[in-house]
Amino acid sequence: MDGQTEWANCNVGQILCMVVHPDQKDWVNRVDLTEFAINMSISEMTNYAPFELNSKFMLSMIKEICLDSTIPKGVKDFMHQALLNLAAAHNAIIEVADPELEKGALVYLSTKNLNLPKGRAHKLCPK
Repeated sequence: MDGQTEWANCNVGQILCMVVHPDQKDWVNRVDLTEFAINMSISEMTNYAPFELNSKFMLSMIKEICLDSTIPKGVKDFMHQALLNLAAAHNAIIEVADPELEKGALVYLSTKNLNLPKGRAHKLCPK
């Protein structure tokens, strides 16, 4: 096997590990979902998803899947669960978006978007 095949197999294994129940009896029902997830993932190298390259357009995932009766039930169930997970993550982010900090509290500071004037220590400058 070449490196690309090993990488693809690793991705399939990781996705299946995340979606298959601990008893591993439902993995067959998750294959459609895994294929869909891989075909919708955008490549860092090409900036396109395989689905977009093959069909010349990208599904918006929500509208098309809800309306298309040929989409397997497993993919629709996954989409519904993904939307619930996104809503829960959104709510969790909103809850901690404005944390109440006490005076003297220790926090981490990201210097990624911090523009420091010249003459400052380079230790704090973004890399």
